[in-house]
Amino acid sequence: MESSQNISYNGGLVDQAFAILCRNDGHYTLDQAPIIQGAVETIFNHMEGADRLTKVEYVVLREYIARLHKDEQYLFASALANIIVISRPMGQMSEADSEFLHFTTILADAEVVKEMTK
Repeated sequence: MESSQNISYNGGLVDQAFAILCRNDGHYTLDQAPIIQGAVETIFNHMEGADRLTKVEYVVLREYIARLHKDEQYLFASALANIIVISRPMGQMSEADSEFLHFTTILADAEVVKEMTK
């Protein structure tokens, strides 16, 4: 029973983070940061295997990454993208998985441009 309560709590945390981000155009306060970070950790801990990203999870990850320091954005997104690519059989990705991989490609392109302008 306890594990099902934990799963429910974690899903609720992701939903709560999504609501905060949607209400505030992707921004959150310092008081709300633990909710956002907890949701990101929850999503990260369930990314491998059959648990494909949902649209809500994708939005939470995208907005969290967008608020990271510029030098950390691609590294963090790339690590998550690698988990998706390695753990999902070809053709078994959700639409949100594909959107996240596309988002990571955009960040990678920005990294290339940044390196070229140094």
